Amino acid sequence: MSSTGATLSGSFTGETGTISETGFYYGATQGNLDNKASTGSTTSPFSKAIYGLNANTTYYYKAYVVEYNESTSSNEERPGSIVSFKTKAVATATVSNAEATSIGNTGASLNGSYSGATGTINAAGFYYGTSSGNLANKVTATGTQTPFSVALSGLTKNTTYYFKAYVEEYNENSGENEERLASGTLSFTTTDLTPQVAEGWLELPAITGNEDFVGKFYGSGASTGSNRNYSYNYNYTYYASLWVAYPLCGTHKSGSASTSSWRYNPNIANNKQVNIVSNSYGTMYNASSYARGHQCPNASRKSDDTMNLHTYYSTNQTPQLQNKFNGSIWGSLEGAVRSLVSSATDSVYVATGPVFRKVGGSETISYLTGASSNANPQSLPIPNYYWKAVLKVKRNGNGEITSASTIGFWFDHREYTTNEKYSDFTVSVDQIEAWTGLDLFANLPGSNTSGIEQSAESNSSWTTFQNF
Repeated sequence: MSSTGATLSGSFTGETGTISETGFYYGATQGNLDNKASTGSTTSPFSKAIYGLNANTTYYYKAYVVEYNESTSSNEERPGSIVSFKTKAVATATVSNAEATSIGNTGASLNGSYSGATGTINAAGFYYGTSSGNLANKVTATGTQTPFSVALSGLTKNTTYYFKAYVEEYNENSGENEERLASGTLSFTTTDLTPQVAEGWLELPAITGNEDFVGKFYGSGASTGSNRNYSYNYNYTYYASLWVAYPLCGTHKSGSASTSSWRYNPNIANNKQVNIVSNSYGTMYNASSYARGHQCPNASRKSDDTMNLHTYYSTNQTPQLQNKFNGSIWGSLEGAVRSLVSSATDSVYVATGPVFRKVGGSETISYLTGASSNANPQSLPIPNYYWKAVLKVKRNGNGEITSASTIGFWFDHREYTTNEKYSDFTVSVDQIEAWTGLDLFANLPGSNTSGIEQSAESNSSWTTFQNF
């Protein structure tokens, strides 16, 4: 059966005379079967393919045979009972564009969806280009499910691109794949991210230029690296900073500065931040087990009111399980890091962040669902993992780094028992880099393959690091 045709089938039994004809009567109503189709067959069963029907329409039909009656010496028609069928609808997928996401200097993710498909969807993707009237580039998504997306790379920074989603739907009527396009186009502009943080800061991961937003904060009255607070790489898709990096010395943790009042980061549009400024996760997402977990801890910024305030920006927190994660093993680790510096001259360098999927991974991401229309976003992704990396260095009399040591920690985002200690979850920084795709402590002398950086990042012993 197709949208314009069907094969009718019938049979007969118990005949006593010769069968001279078989066929069908059919029509769009039971009371008006005014179309007749003879099969040309006189055997049972019999069938007939009919064409020229209307799509998505119910038809009624009955079979008949013509049998010779010797008593009357005439052919007599024997009808069957009336049955029905419905033709298939013509392929009618409706395709829609969705806003581009993960927009960086040279890349972006295009998003689309479709609905109402009656034929098989054999391909989905996008046309795109730098002019709405010339979408000369075509990319195909992996898979044909809806919604669908394609990650673009190799784009030009600070450039507006236009795109339109498409699907290829099989039309049984024509026997061909037919392209269905979204109505209209959407656009996005690649960023022109000049790294907003100074080169040479030891806590910094490498900045690729494909980040959504890279920012920095300083202490009171400062605008240079002499009193830097922390740097961060904020991701619009996950509503989270994928890393936060900061120096830590004894002075930073000494003092009484205390803000305890969450607020929006003024450098980023409010609608790109989680709306937990005035309300907790318990209020906004009916998720009281989650806390607004700091990445740069407020307890590591007690010496300066401005620096402490910065730790209460929405972009410096993620939803963390409170009672048996943030308030236990993770908080203990933060305290252990602070204990590494006892004087103003002691310094360590810290990078930390959430992970939603490991590099190459396909982990399921869970979401918090908004309790009201005020929640932004309505579906908030929850990190699957958290990591922290810490660096120590030694210098010669000229201030040049002569050696270094690092330690990493990796945690599944779950509840931990009191018998589980942060020191049980040490890993090398090399391992964190493999799982995240980041290049941590990239300003150390050398590289990931040679020199001080390479040798420092292989350590996974907490004791070795403490004794460095």
